[in-house]
Amino acid sequence: WKYALVRKLELLRAELGGPAPTPLERLLVERVAACWLQLHYADILLAQNANKLTLGQGEHHERCRDRAHKRYLSALKALALVRKLAVPVLQRASRPAADDGGEGTAGERNGYHAGRVPAGHLN
Repeated sequence: WKYALVRKLELLRAELGGPAPTPLERLLVERVAACWLQLHYADILLAQNANKLTLGQGEHHERCRDRAHKRYLSALKALALVRKLAVPVLQRASRPAADDGGEGTAGERNGYHAGRVPAGHLN
């Protein structure tokens, strides 16, 4: 049981992390894994005790499960958003600069400064 859970978390991390995750992606993947574990713990706890709980206790456990589910979805959304925003930056940075005479890096000449994404690239 414990081994299967640890193995599932390892697979989840590897699958979501991909071959070369950025440090931010690694942090978000860890958050997704932690939220997944919390969600499944809440599911199991509710299922195992469903017949033993009063109505109020059952509602409390369902609210806890619902909050865990929202955190899980939020973590997934954050990871997806970071990856979506990184694609234009990586594509822009991989293109050769139009001229070699300008100052700054190729990214700075194309409008990227200190991690700031130009307007219009957030959609």
